[in-house]
Amino acid sequence: MKTVMPLFKSSLLISVMLISMPLWAVEPTTQPIKKPGTTPTTESSTPHADLPDPVAVVNGVSLPKALIEAYVQRHQRQAGNKQAIDMDSLISDLVNQELLLQEAEHEKLLEQDAELALQLEISRRNLITTAAVHHLFEAQPLGDEILTQEYEKLLPTLVTPEYKVRHILVDNEDEAKQLIQELKEGADFSELAKAHSSDNSAQRGGDLGWFSADIMPEPFSQAVAGLKKGTFTQQPVKTRFGWHIIYLDDSRTTEAPSLEELRPRLVQMVQERTLQDHLQKLRESAQIDIKSSE
Repeated sequence: MKTVMPLFKSSLLISVMLISMPLWAVEPTTQPIKKPGTTPTTESSTPHADLPDPVAVVNGVSLPKALIEAYVQRHQRQAGNKQAIDMDSLISDLVNQELLLQEAEHEKLLEQDAELALQLEISRRNLITTAAVHHLFEAQPLGDEILTQEYEKLLPTLVTPEYKVRHILVDNEDEAKQLIQELKEGADFSELAKAHSSDNSAQRGGDLGWFSADIMPEPFSQAVAGLKKGTFTQQPVKTRFGWHIIYLDDSRTTEAPSLEELRPRLVQMVQERTLQDHLQKLRESAQIDIKSSE
């Protein structure tokens, strides 16, 4: 069995770290304040059902049952309901935390430490504004009708045409025109690409594979979009790479994700818009004076 260390040899440090680390979830390193008849419990039981309210009183300050429940819930979120909770150790750590808090208040630590006061104010603002945003979203629940409307508006941007093309790239327009004439007379596109194209697609007969129009230079993508399957450009296409003759092998349209696949993204989009609209209304009705740094 693991040796239990003396209370004040390690417990103070544990108390300081209590908020960020669920230390009561592991075997306690301090001598817990035992309550008769209590035993370590797990999430599968109801550890707070029989707890008194308050669970402890420290120098006249009550530690309410709700505080214990809040820490248990935080642990369950962090640990995924997989670790056991030692309720006695949790109560002991909260008592230690309260003792440190009372000592800091007695010594007016916030008045002496400007950085600490600033960090506390930042935490307070973050907590309250986060709660305000959650309240805003809860007041405007997102039903399937709203999400469906958002999905239908987004759908055109999700369906993208793709093209499978070959090309011949040469350095000057005259050579490109000559090759186009040879193609019109029945020359094989792949053979001409192997013989004349200046890029590394030449060895593949000019094959560029599948791509969406937005990843190609605009003159190239515009020319491709105007082709029918099995045809080539009748005039050379100029880009920064040189002069192209383009052949369209095939085209297809990408399949759009389903509404369910996009649900998290849709919810985020609507909520972001809701928040921005709400902030805009607040700003319009507020008196705001942003000072210049000059």
